Amino acid sequence: MKNFITTLIFSFFLINPIYSTHLMGGEITYTCIKSGSKAGYYVFNVIIYRDCQGIPIDTNTFINVHNHPTLQ
Repeated sequence: MKNFITTLIFSFFLINPIYSTHLMGGEITYTCIKSGSKAGYYVFNVIIYRDCQGIPIDTNTFINVHNHPTLQ
């Protein structure tokens, strides 16, 4: 019975075309500023990988920080 269900699910994906509209991946890196008036601040860089024919992308990014009392 388990093999029958697995075969049924697999054959469903072979019959129907499958389309995906998701991001492929990304990176978040940060650098600490060590001198000047902004010493102690962090600069975050966000790189997102996607298919050029894929979903549209927004150029604004928001980073939420949890469980840190002084970082906003």
